[in-house]
Amino acid sequence: MRDPMEFLFQAKERELALDALIAGLDYPDGRPTWVLTFPGLDGVRGLVPPSEAGLPDKNLMPRFVGQDVKVKVKGIDRENGLAACSVREAMAEAAERMLPKLAENPERVWDAVVRCVVPGQDGQPPRLLVDVGGVLAEVPRSQAAISLTRPLSEQHRPGSAVRLKITRVDPQNGLVEASIRKALPD
Repeated sequence: MRDPMEFLFQAKERELALDALIAGLDYPDGRPTWVLTFPGLDGVRGLVPPSEAGLPDKNLMPRFVGQDVKVKVKGIDRENGLAACSVREAMAEAAERMLPKLAENPERVWDAVVRCVVPGQDGQPPRLLVDVGGVLAEVPRSQAAISLTRPLSEQHRPGSAVRLKITRVDPQNGLVEASIRKALPD
């Protein structure tokens, strides 16, 4: 059987993106930090601080617990069986590959995975964050709601598959907006 720490070290050296599961949330130094497990690598944990989560708001971190992510290993603590990881860097790599594809054909229907419902703040309605090929896209409530009377959290569960059309891509900021409604049959 392979040494899990050696595998993570090799992934770090080769700058490979690895699959991981966000198994929980910890609060070292009072900051939320994802605790990861790696499929097939028993006895090691990954840690992702808020600065490396790749999310627009660290308050969304609890909403991702239980979901699969891609990560890059940034450091290893063999003695404690820990790997410092970055989702942000894995997402940046995916964005390089995907943003041109998303922008070039606005009529294409894409498969995506719902990551979370972002609650509305300051009078703004809630919205969805979805994963399209490793890139996070926002779907405004007006473009995500199939039923106007049911909350988004009842219509779209984290981890569920959706089909959507891309409505806006801003490569400068890595911003992608999408519509589930526009991907529905007329």
